[in-house]
Amino acid sequence: MTLGEKILFLRKQKKWSQDFLGEKIGVYGRRVSLYENEKSIPSTETLQKIAEVFDVSMDYLLSETPKNANEINLNDKSLLPYIEKMDQLDEDEKNLVKSLIEKLANKIRTGK
Repeated sequence: MTLGEKILFLRKQKKWSQDFLGEKIGVYGRRVSLYENEKSIPSTETLQKIAEVFDVSMDYLLSETPKNANEINLNDKSLLPYIEKMDQLDEDEKNLVKSLIEKLANKIRTGK
């Protein structure tokens, strides 16, 4: 996934509008659109704010994840019913699921 795809995915996951994310990171919603469509690159300061509001690392945002047959496609519509049910989990359960997904994604990325 590219930087723009990650910003879009994380924003949609939170169900935030571009304007709302823009307010949180100190830019206009139109600027968020430009980031997501890869027509503009956020400054280092803005990238840091994006990482903070989504609770991810700058490394995650900046490293391009290769797309291959083994990669889990988080935009796959068949996953939506499960993703939507995440709201019904308590914080410990959400953290467990997040940890599992991160471990699986790391395994796919590194092959270990």
